[in-house]
Amino acid sequence: KWAGASMVAIATRSKLARDLALSSGIDIAIDSSQEDVAGRLMEATHGLGPDVAFDAVGGGQRYAQKGIELVRRGRKVGVLGGFPAQRTDLGGDYLIKEVALVACFSYARWGAISEFQIALDGLADGKFNGRQYISRRFPLDEIAQAFEAAQHKDGQDAIKVSIVF
Repeated sequence: KWAGASMVAIATRSKLARDLALSSGIDIAIDSSQEDVAGRLMEATHGLGPDVAFDAVGGGQRYAQKGIELVRRGRKVGVLGGFPAQRTDLGGDYLIKEVALVACFSYARWGAISEFQIALDGLADGKFNGRQYISRRFPLDEIAQAFEAAQHKDGQDAIKVSIVF
């Protein structure tokens, strides 16, 4: 949103992530375990669908395909989430809608600038508060518990987990 998008939505099962997104200025936070994600996005975009969708989950789920289904014709789906070594069916909408599927790498560059530099500049300029994203802090001698929390085990809800030493 601070990079210029007019409307940003997130769909996640995590209440913590939805609350954090809304407090950070995101427009729509959808509980994907309870709500119709496509319906909410179509309503918010007056039936057109979003210009861009990101699959930041990956795995064996079909989130990239969902993005293809949701975006407007000729728009983009960014894939950040990794896929296991298996065949992925993009579905019929991929060709019919002329969707651009874009690989996104978290250690990449936006133009000539490192994405890490963009994030650091955003923190330094006060465009966003990075502290609020650290949901759990652990001392070094509790590193195993930190990894458990980071992997959302046992019903824990964590955004970023920090080891403090």
